Order: sequence, then C-alpha cells, then structure tokens
Amino acid sequence: MFITACTQDDNGAQPLPDGQYPMTFTAAGIALSVETKATTDNNWQGVQTVAVLVDGEMKPYTVNPSGDYQTATLTSDNPFYWQNTAPIQVSAWWPYTEGSTDMPDVVVQADQSNEDNFHQSDYISAENQTVEFGGTQTLQFTHRTAKVIVEPLEPGNGMTDTELQGATVALVGVSTGNADNATVTPYADGTDLLALLPGQQIPADEPFIRISLANGTTYSYKPDEAITLQAGYQYTYTITVNKTGLGMSTVAVSNWGNGAEIAGEAEPVIDFTVAADGSYTVYTAAGLDAWADAVRNGKGNANCTLANDIDYGGKTWGGTGTSPYAGTFDGGGNTLSNMLIPASVGGLVSTLSGTVQNLVLDGVELQTAASYHGLLAGTNIGTIAGCTVLSSCKIICNEVRNAVGYIGGIAGNNNGQITRCHAECSFEGSSFGDDFGGIAGTNDGPITASSYKGSYNVTDGPFTHAGSLIGQSENSYATACWTSVTLGSSATMKGMIGTFTNESDNPHTHTFTACYWEGDGVTDFGFGTQVADGNWADAIDEMNKALGADFGWHYVAGEDGLPVLVKTE
Repeated sequence: MFITACTQDDNGAQPLPDGQYPMTFTAAGIALSVETKATTDNNWQGVQTVAVLVDGEMKPYTVNPSGDYQTATLTSDNPFYWQNTAPIQVSAWWPYTEGSTDMPDVVVQADQSNEDNFHQSDYISAENQTVEFGGTQTLQFTHRTAKVIVEPLEPGNGMTDTELQGATVALVGVSTGNADNATVTPYADGTDLLALLPGQQIPADEPFIRISLANGTTYSYKPDEAITLQAGYQYTYTITVNKTGLGMSTVAVSNWGNGAEIAGEAEPVIDFTVAADGSYTVYTAAGLDAWADAVRNGKGNANCTLANDIDYGGKTWGGTGTSPYAGTFDGGGNTLSNMLIPASVGGLVSTLSGTVQNLVLDGVELQTAASYHGLLAGTNIGTIAGCTVLSSCKIICNEVRNAVGYIGGIAGNNNGQITRCHAECSFEGSSFGDDFGGIAGTNDGPITASSYKGSYNVTDGPFTHAGSLIGQSENSYATACWTSVTLGSSATMKGMIGTFTNESDNPHTHTFTACYWEGDGVTDFGFGTQVADGNWADAIDEMNKALGADFGWHYVAGEDGLPVLVKTE
C-alpha cells in the first residue's frame, strides 16, 4: 500500500504567520486482486492510527478512510510542521503504540484462527522515506510479515474427499517473534487457510506444514531445501494428500499479489497413523510427540510401534504424564536418538505398567533429581524387554542435599520385570545420597539376562550407594546377568548391589543366580561372582545353563570377550 503526502498549502490552507505549514497525509491503498478487509488485504480497513516519526519525534495520525477503504486522509490534532523547504526523512508504521518512538517488533499470534488475532498479526511500515516540500509525495508502505497461504487440500492417490473432510492444517517449528519452534494455527478465509509470520528461514528436512486427518493420520510437508520467508511476500501452497504421503506441492511466491509458480516436491512423510483400536504407528519425532500427548490426555493404554529409526533432534521430551502407561511401546528394533529427558519426566515412560520392548536408545541424555529416574522408565511395574542403551547415552546427576534419587540405566524404580536388556550409558555429575544401578536404581523384582557395561563417574556424597546392577535392593531375583564397570577417579562402587533396604523389620530376599561382574576398584559385596583377568568363558557357560534351552536366547563371546546375548535358532 502507499500513502500520498501533501503539504497543507497544496490543499488550499493558508500558512501560519511564521511561514510554517502543518503536515497532513493522503493515503491510498495499493491495487491488488484481493479486495476484502484490513491491511492483510491491502486496504485501510481496520487501521485507526498510524505512528509518524520525524527527526526522532513520533506523533499519532488518525486514519480517516474513504468509503471503499482504498484511500484515507491521515490527520492529527497536533501535526508536524514544515520548518523550511528542505526535504525531510519520514517513517510511519502500524500498529501504533502510544508514547513509543520505536517501531514495534513483529510478534504474531500463535492462534490465528480467530479473525482478530489474524489481523493483529500484521505489521506495516514506511521506513526512512524522503519527502520533498511541495507537490504530491509518496510514502510506500510494505508488510513486515510474510503471508503463508494453504489452498484447499487435494485428494491424491488412494485418498478420498470424505477422508480429507475435517482435516486440520498447522504451521509447525516456526518463530512467532517471541517464541521459537512454535505451532501457528491459520485463519480460514473462505476455503484458503492464511497465516502471517515474521521473516525467517524454514530449515530443510524439518516439518513446516502439518496436515492432520480426522482419523488421526498426520502428514508433514518438509521442504527439500531451506525456505526464506521474506516480509512483504506471500507463499501459496497447493498440496496433494496421498494415502502414503504428500504428493506434488506447488508453491507460488509473490509480493502479496500475483506471482510465478515454483514447483516443489513435498517429501512423502507421515508422522503417525492410528488404527481402529487406537494403536499408533509412529514415523517421526512429531508422531512420537502426538502419541505421548495422547497418553498424557487419557489414552494411557494406546499402543505405540516405531516404524523406523527416529531422530528426536535434541529436543526436550515431554514424557507420558503422571498416570501409569498400560500399553505396549514396541521399538520394532529401531533406534530413538538425540533426546533430552528432563528430571521432571523421569524417563522415556514416566511410570510403566505395560511393556516397553525392542528399542535402542542412542544419544539420549537423562537429567535427574530426588526421584525415580531411568532411561526407559522412571518407575517400572510392568515389563521392559529386549532394550539396548548405547554408550552415547548419559545420565547426569544433579546433587540434591538431604534427598534421595533412585537412578538406573534402564529403570529408576523396578517393581516389575526387566529381561534381555543391555545398558552402556555413563553416569556423571555429583550426588549427596542417591542410589545408582547400571540396570535399576532400586529393585523389587526379577532381572533376567540383562547386563551393564559402562562408566560410573559420579562424585559421591556421604550417603551415595552404587551397584553395577542394582543401586538399592529390596527383593531382587537376578538370573544370568553380568556387569563390567569403569570407575572414575572419585567414584566408588560395591559390587552388583550398592545397598539394601532396612531388613530389620521386614526381611527381604536377594537371590543372584549365575551373575558375574568385573571392574577395577569395584568392591566385592558378596552378590555375583567376580571375573578375573577378563576370562568370561566359564561365566558364559554358567549363565546359559541358568537360562535353560527353552529361554530362546543364549550368550556367546563378543569380539572383546564379553558376553553377548543372541537369539537361539
């Protein structure tokens, strides 16, 4: 849009006695194909006041629009005056903030589905424009936001119009000006969906436009190359939704008018699908978030299967909530990587009453406090089976005085079953009185054919206990388990069990069958058999005998001589 600035004498007014002339402005809207409402449609409807800045002083000017809102007169009860005939520098903008001489930062609404929020997300300005004395001069206003338009979704291969009914669209992982990695809900203008964003770069291979069908299936448009959204431009997307992913997307880029079309391929990505029984099949980090959100909001028995490896991108995990998760989380043998689990969450699953199985964790960091913390589960009252925690995973202990945390490589508090699990994570940080275990921080359940090979580097406090398999044992039944620990210079560890619950009032059982350990500096606490000189051959034989032929798995010697569990043919 443009505004036209005229000296007052051009309109017939008389100069003041000292030769000064008051400044008023005549405004005209830019002619574009869109003719509906407000500045988002390039006319003056909805604009009541603009700020005008001259020589560091700002004054508000009232907008008096014409009947069709295409032109307006800008007036002020206290206008600027021409002091002489020299050209001047003028800036003007909307929205106007009373008393401020600074142009406001562009901050858009996350929820633009409301028409008012959508229009309030637009910012216009004419910056550092030169205005000559006399005659008609022009200030050119431009939008300080970029407009994203998603046209009605097209059904593609295997998809029907009926399946697309009720689909929702959101822009994800974007900046709103005051929040990063935000989700913006667009405004429905007829059949098009519109959203305004600050200028920014949308990274390649990251979700940008998310499409969620009524049946729970979610698709993501990921640009093949980074997109730079420029203020004053609009980006129009025409997307085809196929049964197996997104098809060709046409992107039209223009300066809020008609522009040339640029063909782009939408990467065929499905975030997740939901079966008739409520089970999730998850393909992306966004899909994993959707499953967790469902669990936190009452679907605590929703099964989840990973369809492929998932890189979580270093984001902070939101957890599964305070209620026990009763479903089955099946990793399918796939790897979940690059996740930060905060102390407030406790583990991938906060409290497990169902099953977590067949999952590999890589590059996952767990923060701890005075509670139950484990990479797979904070508390397990169900089953954890066939899971592996790689050496790239870390557990970072944050010392809490006069409080106890129970911290394990698999589960913080195990009251269920742990079988066929292997952890290689490192324990780091400092502790005042926590209980650490390579598999379980505190244990009151059976642990079978599970192992820990890793480093323990925690600076111990006066009440800290560490065991290579179990931190604190209440009722422990360990069968065919082994550990191999490297200790940091200031760390101490007592064999496979670090300590016991108080047995004076309630006797407990600690039964270890064919369990073996090694580690320089580790104290033999009487549970499990120490392996000397790295000779694990006899230990492997004894562990296989304890498992029995019907167990379906057995140990063999790995390349480093340590036991490796393999499936029995």
